[in-house]
Amino acid sequence: MKSAIATLLHLSICGVYAYSIWYDAYEVKLPRPSTYAGKWKYLTFWNLWIQGMLFGVCFLNDLFGTDYQPGDPRRASLLQRIRDYTLSVIALPVGLFVVTSFWSIFAYNRELIFPVALDKFFPSWLNHIMHTTVIVFLFVEMLMTNHHCPSLKRCIKGLSLFALVYGLWVLWIAYYANIWVYPVLAVLPVSGRVIFILSMYIYFLVLSCVCYKLKRAVWAGRQPHAVSTKKR
Repeated sequence: MKSAIATLLHLSICGVYAYSIWYDAYEVKLPRPSTYAGKWKYLTFWNLWIQGMLFGVCFLNDLFGTDYQPGDPRRASLLQRIRDYTLSVIALPVGLFVVTSFWSIFAYNRELIFPVALDKFFPSWLNHIMHTTVIVFLFVEMLMTNHHCPSLKRCIKGLSLFALVYGLWVLWIAYYANIWVYPVLAVLPVSGRVIFILSMYIYFLVLSCVCYKLKRAVWAGRQPHAVSTKKR
């Protein structure tokens, strides 16, 4: 029963993200034409793809993969290893970063992150799929399945590489197209931008540690599932 429920849930969440990506790409009509890199400038859009791909892999693993529990990761299928690594190293900390940073800046001054003018073009349900329910879906998945989590060192390395790639992307857009992806960067002096970017990176690392500890705390003392549940 649990397996059937998990499979249906994974398919449903993957469908929600697929529809949200399509709607954001083709139905959200902003007043100004799309600028350099389009929606791919924004971490939120990256995160939509990350979460959608995660739950897509979860669904495929339900059908064709394995469910070996932590302690014997070598017997896990490739799909399960991709699922567990993606959730632990990238999807959970990035999702938590997007939600907490967005709503923190929004509460301070929404014009720096999501101007009021966008409300006419951007439906509230899509805003919440991008910036609220991300964490709900991830926490449900984390509570439902005991994923094998890499060491904290590997988690930090993987997330740092992701942060470096996205940070260089933001700087490239600023250099090549003279566009600061986020309005908050446009109003800061150079020193302020450096401090802001370093602060965000440190926050990334803090969230990586928090997610690592949280995952271990959630499953502490629970009995692992027996052996594999490989589907054919």
